[in-house]
Amino acid sequence: MNMRCVASSVSAFLLCLWSSWCFAVELAPDKQQLLDKISRNPKQVIELVSAVLADGQMVANEEAEYWYVLSDAYVAVFQGDKALEAAQHARDLAASSGNEALLHWSNIKLAEAYDVSSNAAKGIHHAEQAFSWASQNKQLGMQVEAMIMLGSLQLTLGNYSEALNYFFDAYLLSQQSPDVTDIPETAHIAYFIALVHEYQREPELAIPYFQEAAAFFRATDNQVELSNALFGLGRAYWNSGKGEPAVTHYRESLAISEEIGDKQGAAYTIVDLVGVQLAKREALTGADMKEIKQLLTQSIDAFGEVNNVNMQLSAMYKLALAHRFRKEYRAGLAVIDNALDVIIDHPHNPNKARYLELKAFLHNQLGEFEQAYQTAKRQMLASREQRERNDEARYQQLRAEFELDKTEYNNQLLAAENARKQAELEVNKRDFTITILAVIVFASISCAIGVMYCSVKRQHKITLKLAQTDELTGLYNRRQALTLLDREFKLAARSEQTLCLAIADIDDFKQINDQWGHTVGDEVLAFVGETMRQCFRDTDIIGRIGGEEFLLVFPGGEKKAVKASIESFMQACATLPPELTRYDGLSVTFSIGLTNVDTSQDLIASMANADNLLYQAKAEGKCRVKVA
Repeated sequence: MNMRCVASSVSAFLLCLWSSWCFAVELAPDKQQLLDKISRNPKQVIELVSAVLADGQMVANEEAEYWYVLSDAYVAVFQGDKALEAAQHARDLAASSGNEALLHWSNIKLAEAYDVSSNAAKGIHHAEQAFSWASQNKQLGMQVEAMIMLGSLQLTLGNYSEALNYFFDAYLLSQQSPDVTDIPETAHIAYFIALVHEYQREPELAIPYFQEAAAFFRATDNQVELSNALFGLGRAYWNSGKGEPAVTHYRESLAISEEIGDKQGAAYTIVDLVGVQLAKREALTGADMKEIKQLLTQSIDAFGEVNNVNMQLSAMYKLALAHRFRKEYRAGLAVIDNALDVIIDHPHNPNKARYLELKAFLHNQLGEFEQAYQTAKRQMLASREQRERNDEARYQQLRAEFELDKTEYNNQLLAAENARKQAELEVNKRDFTITILAVIVFASISCAIGVMYCSVKRQHKITLKLAQTDELTGLYNRRQALTLLDREFKLAARSEQTLCLAIADIDDFKQINDQWGHTVGDEVLAFVGETMRQCFRDTDIIGRIGGEEFLLVFPGGEKKAVKASIESFMQACATLPPELTRYDGLSVTFSIGLTNVDTSQDLIASMANADNLLYQAKAEGKCRVKVA
């Protein structure tokens, strides 16, 4: 299992399997030598075996063994489709030659290939077949390998508890069978246990298992798995707040990946390693910067070769951040512009807004305020478009669920109608009985209609709420907040009532994300949303209109009273809940622009005025309300 593939998320997220061990598989000596060589040089094995298979005819069992070795080699270099094709050839040939053991080893390899091909659910059946046959025939080595494979598939599917159960069962069986030579070592299984703990954000529990695996792979000169285990150790140490050992293990993993020609593995390691180095921020030296630039350029090129756009952009963003921390703003702009050129071919990339945000900051630092302003406008537009895409996707999902419920409802009505008609056909034969049946059918139809009507109404309410509400804070989303603001603006114009408008922005929110992570940032936003609901009136309109930006509308409110209410809210935010007080140095303050809405002018002018006041509050030192 190569956990570096998990780093490519952020879509979501995608798991890849590494080459498995298969000690118990009985191959001819020449095939076994090729199988052992995969851990050191899988690409060379692919070339050798492909040449042999292209040469000509051989008996089915021998050809099955070659296809099995080729599938294992393709798995080692994460070429899932080719691994799947090779494993299917091996399985079919083993079945035709009557070699049941090789057939079920090929089942395990087929399951592994499905996992690498991002289709883990299809692999479960093949792994279960191998486990069942191994259990019946007392093949402990295959039994443990099948358990490891089933755990890996469940891990890919996000079923961490089930995955951990499979891995621990395999680990214990290996421990209890020290005299069985064809069973995998516990150190192999320890790697998988470590992965599950890492995914469950339990790095301290993961470290000893990664250490056990790394020590074994080092002793057996298994370079591919050693590189992966060292990468896992580096990430676990970093997530535990231990930067120095994290860097040590990342660097060793990188050196091994480069030595064995694993360009993608090296690229993933570089992104993590640079992330650790960037934690130094302004303490970065010129030598640090030179190394970071060299490493990230290598990583960007590697990701570009396989069209891994998300990781390529991530590496570019880290390079631009490094230039920012070194105050090399012009160089940072060049990197960001290159990243935006890549995004042009992927217009719906969810990270476009943060690249524009960094670009606006760099222009601002260079004193290019007009460019900074225009870029900030583009960033706000990109953020809005991304939110709208997310809202639309969520709406379409809910609509699909609603249509499914509607179809089920129609099917139930049709079934009830068919039952009613059948009852009518029997009226002439059994009057009394059919009368009773008709009453039952009518009651069933009534109940079905009542139940489904309530279900449809409830689903409609849920859909409407989700379409109008920001999921994280529970406040109105941007679209609904602006709609309600327009309504209040028109009402105030007709009735000549006052209307106050404020735009609030959390101070230094990006630093919160950078220092403690986006999970803590989400907790801060949730806390702010709850505090706003408690501090403001039910008649006030409160909505989240940006990442850390909020719109506050006070119908009939006077500036003096509204300012006092806002200051009371800011004081409430100063007292953090217990889940946030554990982050030393974390504080939640706001810069806020407050103004009376002039109903004789365009509403956009009032919003722009509030926005300008917000930026004045930022410029004057933050944590304040600027009123005009």
